[in-house]
Amino acid sequence: LTDSPRAREAPQTSWELAGSVRWLRANAVLAAGLLLIGAQLLWKAGLLGQSFFRLDDYLYLENASTHGLTFSYLTWVDAGHLDVVGSAIVWVLVKISPDDWTLASAATLVLLAGTCFALLRMLRTLFGDRPGVILLLVLYMLSPLSLPGLSWWTVTLEQLPLQLAMFCAVTAHVHYLRTKEFRHAAAAAAWLAVAMLSAFQGA
Repeated sequence: LTDSPRAREAPQTSWELAGSVRWLRANAVLAAGLLLIGAQLLWKAGLLGQSFFRLDDYLYLENASTHGLTFSYLTWVDAGHLDVVGSAIVWVLVKISPDDWTLASAATLVLLAGTCFALLRMLRTLFGDRPGVILLLVLYMLSPLSLPGLSWWTVTLEQLPLQLAMFCAVTAHVHYLRTKEFRHAAAAAAWLAVAMLSAFQGA
């Protein structure tokens, strides 16, 4: 009986379970953060399913469908808003499938996931794996800062890339202050450039 496949699998399963428990204990903040981010994405995917393009969204779609990915197109200013990163995203999506809200919603969720992961990483870099990190993450996820695309996609194209770049820039800068490695300073400068190309608030 001890040589049966089931008998051999039992110790291995117990070892894997114990390893998972140890990992969760050692990475409780990270695991909780990832779980919350996943739950938020499911919730906001449902809300996005009840929305659609509106107002300036159609200007972005029309401009992307009639222009190439040129400097003139990327630096197009809509009502005083220079949004190079957002214009590039719209251009790619329009070339894949014009006027596709499902694709636009998927892009919004990818941006939101990236922004939340960047915030979680920044908070853990600044404060370590403390329970307060989860509270700050939840405050962000429930605040208007993470909700722009649910009512106006154009705002998503400005605000989420800006927030993502800001969080990554802070993380890179803190790593530079701690290590004095030039690569972290270069990363911080690159993310600042992305922020400034995402929305005028980035300056």
